[in-house]
Amino acid sequence: MEIKVPLKYAEIFQGLPQTIYKFRVEGEKLVITMPIGYTIPRDATGMKSGTFRQFFRDIEVSGAGYKRWKKDRIDVDNKRTIRLSIRVSPETLGWIKKIADARGFDVTNYIIGTVTERAIEDLKVLKAIEEKSATRG
Repeated sequence: MEIKVPLKYAEIFQGLPQTIYKFRVEGEKLVITMPIGYTIPRDATGMKSGTFRQFFRDIEVSGAGYKRWKKDRIDVDNKRTIRLSIRVSPETLGWIKKIADARGFDVTNYIIGTVTERAIEDLKVLKAIEEKSATRG
């Protein structure tokens, strides 16, 4: 999925990991390719309610994605997903919730993002190993 927002909102997305989210500028819009969802809490943006509502209206979503207004937050996510269940201790879930909240994600998207980041890093290592093996063989 891709979202487009006016460049004046670019700072809201500065903290997103660039290994997962891809950014480019098209005219006066910031285009973000988002393989996973993102939650934007109003208090993290510093916007007043009316400005935040306008920000929601200015978000354009394309591909298999959607945006949803939820009181004081905006969720941008994929429409098509597959369910994956995991079991963790209540203590571990508590830590995950704290970290996800601090980074502006819901728990599901935090877990997906973390696993995806790790997988990308692991794929880079695997590719380097394969390339090294190919030059030796």
